[in-house]
Amino acid sequence: MKALAINGSPRKNQNTAKLLQAALDSAARKGAETELVNLYELQYKGCVSCFACKRKDRPHGHCVMRDELAPVLRKAYDPQSSRFPIYHEHEARTDGSFSYAFQPGSVSEQPEILYACNTYQFSDYEKYESSMFSKSEKAAYRAEQFPKDLEAAFEMGKRLAGSV
Repeated sequence: MKALAINGSPRKNQNTAKLLQAALDSAARKGAETELVNLYELQYKGCVSCFACKRKDRPHGHCVMRDELAPVLRKAYDPQSSRFPIYHEHEARTDGSFSYAFQPGSVSEQPEILYACNTYQFSDYEKYESSMFSKSEKAAYRAEQFPKDLEAAFEMGKRLAGSV
């Protein structure tokens, strides 16, 4: 079994990456071969509306673009893989491009969704204009909630690793 995590966040060592890593750690404990892909490290366009993925003489939903995303998509299409993409509330450029190129209809299982909200975005709130946030409230919320979010991601990894 393989577990493929797709990180669409530009911050490859922050909240989304930590949640994905928790899911991968859980899948690895169940014997899965794991991989984390950071989309911001890749050069790709996403959907160019060529409709090759819609042709009846090809596998449905499979993108034919040959760029740095192509090997990731091949892994994602693998029926022996569980996929753990986690998206932000508003899809980043990479997430949107990935989700157009990797169509949910091309795999059989329904996605499982994990929401992590009100995340701590800066290591030092004093360095950034963030007057709309209370630094102390953000820190307190993270201290209480983020460990629960990590545990939820870990449990999700166990479930998904067991479903393939």
